[in-house]
Amino acid sequence: MNKPTDTDTKQNESNAITFESGSVTFLLSIMLFVSSLIGIFLSGWAITILWRWFFVEPTGFVLSLKTAIGASFLLSFRGVIPSEKTTNKQLLLLIIFKIVNPFVLLMFAWFTLIFFR
Repeated sequence: MNKPTDTDTKQNESNAITFESGSVTFLLSIMLFVSSLIGIFLSGWAITILWRWFFVEPTGFVLSLKTAIGASFLLSFRGVIPSEKTTNKQLLLLIIFKIVNPFVLLMFAWFTLIFFR
């Protein structure tokens, strides 16, 4: 029997790191997909609130949640598509952004509503 050499050991370690990194990337890709769906629904919810705050009073036109989610789908097509050079850290930041963005938007809109009435 041949004993494994240092080169074989390093190559196996390298393969293990690549596999582990690939698994993390795959998991982050799944999380990105799920967070995109959640983000679309949260954006639709935020659009209905913003519409109620800024457009119902002057126009009288009420926007339903279903219509707002549809508008959110249309607006989400401008989204970021990760490339092969995208790091795991960038994917994680994109996932966080998709979930947090509607709440930040609502916060700034709320401040606008309060201070400019």
